[in-house]
Order: sequence, then structure tokens, then C-alpha cells
Amino acid sequence: MNPCTFELSSTEGKVSVADIRGDWVMGNTVPGFQSVKQLLEKQNCEQLDLKSDNLGHWDSRFVVFLFDLEAYCKGQGIVLNMEQLP
Repeated sequence: MNPCTFELSSTEGKVSVADIRGDWVMGNTVPGFQSVKQLLEKQNCEQLDLKSDNLGHWDSRFVVFLFDLEAYCKGQGIVLNMEQLP
């Protein structure tokens, strides 16, 4: 199993890109949402683009993570772009 990671980078303006990698499945440790939230607060972005080129296997753990991320972004007024997800 490949480790799960959620890494943020900035692009022009107030857009951040989250690179989601690894196998987001039961039995693998996924990033705690609190740490992801702290990363997003530091970015101070208005839009978050999700990139999943290096996403491996995934199950309901990944879906739950996305629900949490979507709820957080909605509450913060951040546009969440999930077009590149499987």
C-alpha cells in the first residue's frame, strides 16, 4: 500500500492545488482532517483544485474525506473543484 498524502501548493491568485496521493483504503493511515484544515487556513485560498493523478486505490474512507473537505470549503466560502477526481 502506498501512503496517503494531501499536499497543497499555490498557483496564481488565490487558487490552491491539492495533490492527493496514495491508497485511501481501510488499513492505511489517512491524513487527519484537522491537519488538512490547518494547511488550508495557511493558504488563505478562494478556490481549491483537487488533483488525483497519483491517487491509488480508494474506498469509503476517501469519500468520507471528500465530504468533510466539501463541507469545510462551503463553510469558508472556498470554491472546491473536483473535476479531476475519478
